[in-house]
Amino acid sequence: MRKFTKKLILSVMILSAINNYAKAQSLISCNPNQGFPSKSLMVTITGQGTFFLLASPIGASGVYLQQTSTTINSCSFNITSDTTIDADFNLPFTVPLGNYDVHVPTGNQGNLNLVAGFSMVAGTPSSLVSCNPNQGYVGQSLSLTIIGKNTLFKAGCPTGMIGAYLKQTTTTINPVSFSAVDDTTVVANFNIPIAVPLGYYDVHVITDNQGDLKLIGGVLIGLVGINENEINNSIEIYPSPTKNDIHIISKDNNFIPREIKIYDINGKIVFNKNFNNLKNEPLAIDLSNQTSGVYFLNVKTKEGNTITKKFTIDK
Repeated sequence: MRKFTKKLILSVMILSAINNYAKAQSLISCNPNQGFPSKSLMVTITGQGTFFLLASPIGASGVYLQQTSTTINSCSFNITSDTTIDADFNLPFTVPLGNYDVHVPTGNQGNLNLVAGFSMVAGTPSSLVSCNPNQGYVGQSLSLTIIGKNTLFKAGCPTGMIGAYLKQTTTTINPVSFSAVDDTTVVANFNIPIAVPLGYYDVHVITDNQGDLKLIGGVLIGLVGINENEINNSIEIYPSPTKNDIHIISKDNNFIPREIKIYDINGKIVFNKNFNNLKNEPLAIDLSNQTSGVYFLNVKTKEGNTITKKFTIDK
């Protein structure tokens, strides 16, 4: 009986030691413990009984977040002690929200895991907010400074900004060069062709981590010697804001509408009509079936000019 008791006590001690050893080698916190898609973030991961700095065998060899089949690898990490790691993440804009396990693979203690140690929450989306200058002319070498909000243009993991372009319906103008000055600033250089439609162009910045960002009507392309006011004054829209319909009138015989399209803020065409014998007189367009918001009027004239103007519907 005494032998059995000794064996039992020894077994309990061994199990307790194994349990304590397992507990000792663990991740205990991640700070901060939440972020949102499209955010650049550094987290500090703290372990207990860990040997992140141990060189033989290898200590910590990486850091990543995981939710079922979604894995977010750190851009870089820095082991500050045997129990502390700083890891940099660029959280992609496409990842699911919710809880993520925090993982630190090691060569000496296996893959340590802090269950639901990090939470992905909804945040302010990335966007483009301005373009300077906001006008140019055909045949010009034009350098644009594009400003974003909550953007990661400079981020290196993934690659951040990968392109920029100007677009008006089916016309695309690509830059000759572009660069990210910082996470919220891009400089793009364009050679504006002679034979492109006039009017407002959407400004696009393509990123690897936040998709194709767009500033609607961000830059106005006109003719040499014709400034923005002269182009705008050639076609008048009233009233703006409107509740039901808009009236269009040309103030210049060189800007008689031949084709009129109206786009909503998402680029969807809500009105499209060709006019063969339209005279220089007010034209009414019924928009009573449209919802409140920002809209863009695109007018192509008989002379081949294109004008784009912005107006609002407020019901």
